[in-house]
Amino acid sequence: MECQRCILPQNYPGIYFDEAGVCNVCRYYEKKWEQKDYQKSEAKLREIIEHYRGKNKKYDCIVPISGAKDSTYVLYYLKKKYDLRILAVNHKNGFQTPQALENMENACKILDVDFTSFMPRWELLRKAYATCFRKTGEFCLPCNQGTFATVYHASEDNQVPLVVMGYTAQVEISPIWSGTRFCREKLFKAVLESEIPDDGLEWFLLDPIKRRTPVHIISLYSFINWDPNIIFPTLRNELKWKEGPYGWDKVDCKFLPIAKYFRRMRSGFSRETITNAAAVRIGLMSREEALQKTREEESRTEEPPMMEEWLDTLGLTRDDLNGFEKKSRLDFVTRIVTDEDYENLKNLKGKFKPEEIIAKVLETIRPEFHRDGGDIELDRIEDGIAYVTFKGDCKWCYMNLAVDTNYLEGIILPLIPEIEGIEVATEFAN
Repeated sequence: MECQRCILPQNYPGIYFDEAGVCNVCRYYEKKWEQKDYQKSEAKLREIIEHYRGKNKKYDCIVPISGAKDSTYVLYYLKKKYDLRILAVNHKNGFQTPQALENMENACKILDVDFTSFMPRWELLRKAYATCFRKTGEFCLPCNQGTFATVYHASEDNQVPLVVMGYTAQVEISPIWSGTRFCREKLFKAVLESEIPDDGLEWFLLDPIKRRTPVHIISLYSFINWDPNIIFPTLRNELKWKEGPYGWDKVDCKFLPIAKYFRRMRSGFSRETITNAAAVRIGLMSREEALQKTREEESRTEEPPMMEEWLDTLGLTRDDLNGFEKKSRLDFVTRIVTDEDYENLKNLKGKFKPEEIIAKVLETIRPEFHRDGGDIELDRIEDGIAYVTFKGDCKWCYMNLAVDTNYLEGIILPLIPEIEGIEVATEFAN
């Protein structure tokens, strides 16, 4: 069975369907994104930008770019609409496609933006990839961690506190989680600290930088509509942007077919299932087209032709592939909040005021944040949005946008119909 609006399957973690056969991810999308007041949210974006404009002698903000669609459009939008002095920052992950490199070069030249790129020592990065795969059955964690390590270092080195990234919650996020919340940095450290020398591991860690230098990270697409009918023509016509070897998704990753293969073998569905479902919701393709593409992808059980190249690149062997589908990053996470705790929270619906329900939810999940050196508090509820603040190591963390608000929405939105979303309350870094 698949969702009758998008195509997410019934084996997608945490999914359920209403009487019309529409999944909770689609209903969440309708509630949060289709009804969002973008005029009001862009006014908030303007307030943040004007707060930081001119605070630094050279740059107003940092934009992490990869050569893919979302980050490239962030660069364009901030330069053209707000005329910001931007430092574009790239993490060289060792897997970049030639098209991604060309897209970054063209965008920075055309927009006349300063650009810097950093790559850790290849043997260090290579060992991190290989170790993560051997232990968790996936290899993307060092790339994700390295991307933001590059950004946080650039922010501190240049004393530029505002970072505007291209994370697209409309496309990438869902209100469903694995049932286990974790801090990506603490997980990264747990997987690698016995394998990577301390001086190499230290570069990847963000908490020490956040404690020294506040880094205010926002996503442009939390404030403006992610509209493919505007974004794609703009990129192609004005910045000479081109799709990569695998289409519009993940232009920047040479080994995307390998990551998709591992995901498909572990979970029974691929990354393409998730991106195609999102494409249906936002109008990029029809449901029928998405079903056809997804079924073709998921019918492939053979290894991608580039498997040998990937193994050789990371110094892995065929033996390292044995049993990868049974491993998980969650093997390195100590779970505190249990399934029973989550079930008990469902009993709160309709019995208390919204503020009281949120307080009880936070009381239940707060030990997860304490475990990771942080904390969370409700700031206010305003116009259907619950604003929260993070403290300790959780403050100034990019995970607030990409994971923690999603985690909270997955719990709170089903309990309180009048709440449309969870957002991070604005706190300026200087």
